[in-house]
Amino acid sequence: MKTRNGFVSNSSASSFIVAVPKGESSKIKLTIEIDFKDLSSYTINTEKELEKYFCEEYGYTNLKQMKDEKYLIDLYKQGVKSIKSGQYLLCGEVVKRFGSIESFIFDNGIKLPKNSTIQIIENPGETK
Repeated sequence: MKTRNGFVSNSSASSFIVAVPKGESSKIKLTIEIDFKDLSSYTINTEKELEKYFCEEYGYTNLKQMKDEKYLIDLYKQGVKSIKSGQYLLCGEVVKRFGSIESFIFDNGIKLPKNSTIQIIENPGETK
């Protein structure tokens, strides 16, 4: 049996014990709060920054080379529209690692509350 005395602050795992009434489900709905700034690698405020991001991220020297990539062109146009409307873009990627919030987003995508002012331009949980 594994025992622990006191508080362990440097552990990569933590135990839990829950009591579930017999005959009832052990499922609960959790709500978490994340800041996309913590998950993003780039903050984009201008069309020029967006163009640079797309070229670097997808391996092009200029946007004209993407002319046959409808999916990328659509993403780019949505980004431009958002920037022109006064928004900034946060760009990043999530990696599937067991038990992480990134893994959850990877598998399920981003689902925003109905009253959110944030717009999802590319969602990891959607098929491209």
